[in-house]
Amino acid sequence: MKQTYSIKTALIVLTLALLAAATQTFAQEQKANPIEGEWRVTAQGTPMGTIHFLLALKRDGDKWIGEIRESPMPMKVKAVAVGEDSHVKVEADAAGADLHIAGKLEGEQLAGKWHVGETTDVWAAVRHGSTATAKLPAVRTPEKIPGQFAEDFIAGVVPKLEEIARLEQEVAATPDDFRLVRKLGKGYFFQFFGEGQKGAIEKCRKTFERALELKKDDAETTAYLGALQGLIGQRLEKNDADKQQASYQRSYDLLSKALKTDPRNGAVVSVVSAGYLYLPDSFGTAPIVAKMLEQMRQQIGPMFKHFSHHGQQRILLTQGQAYARMGQTEKARACFEEGWKVNQESVEAALIKAEIDKLKAKS
Repeated sequence: MKQTYSIKTALIVLTLALLAAATQTFAQEQKANPIEGEWRVTAQGTPMGTIHFLLALKRDGDKWIGEIRESPMPMKVKAVAVGEDSHVKVEADAAGADLHIAGKLEGEQLAGKWHVGETTDVWAAVRHGSTATAKLPAVRTPEKIPGQFAEDFIAGVVPKLEEIARLEQEVAATPDDFRLVRKLGKGYFFQFFGEGQKGAIEKCRKTFERALELKKDDAETTAYLGALQGLIGQRLEKNDADKQQASYQRSYDLLSKALKTDPRNGAVVSVVSAGYLYLPDSFGTAPIVAKMLEQMRQQIGPMFKHFSHHGQQRILLTQGQAYARMGQTEKARACFEEGWKVNQESVEAALIKAEIDKLKAKS
């Protein structure tokens, strides 16, 4: 009897020990994964600007699941991965596009970067119900205007003279501020490109060259300078063929360099693709442009529809023009017609309509 009692006692003690160990392991897992719960997210730089939504993360056995609620755009979590070092990755569908969210828990806040196709920026989150405010990471991409690739100016709107004058004063006061210098150069560029102000050409060239002195090989500056050189080539007198060819060659070299430097930058791809088409057919850039924009639109996916009308129409106009120069009439027409449907009242709509009429005249 004593032996039987000892065995029973031993079994009870063992059972209690196992339960204690399981409870301790569960508590350790809970402590090791403080990411579980609801998070109030602030995501910056989306086509809709800065947005806010709730991200719920939960363990389901040995897996993690998630849900996004209260978002201004339809988003559905497809997969969640949480690492032992408090890193978290979330794969989601955002209005039909693949959204990738990656971050890390530091203190009481989750933070990191997100990207959709060519677009990327930062996000941060605090627990739902907390009185704290999410603080975006200090290292982040520049603030962008919602619905467009580039920063600094509203797409399709030439800066006012007062704005240019104010920028000139700011640059004079802080001549080594790269972003201000580049912004002023872009302002001059839009004055020339958008309104044909010839007086802005030389100021634009010198300002961009100064920006490259401050930040060597900056892709966006290089792209704009290349596009400017192509426009200059178009306006040179035909009887100065050597000078014109030299201008085109410099344009090609600069545009190609910009694309090689930062091929995933949406602003760079947009400027380079348009700039390539300023060049004559002898440079063979039309197929390059068509492929570039095919890839861009494929990577962006349905998010393309969230960009500004100006941006959508400019991309579709450029892509259509590339196809037209390659003799691919049906693809060109499809791009032009898609662009026309975006907005029939814009400046770009008139350009697109002119391209459609050219195709009709040839058919």
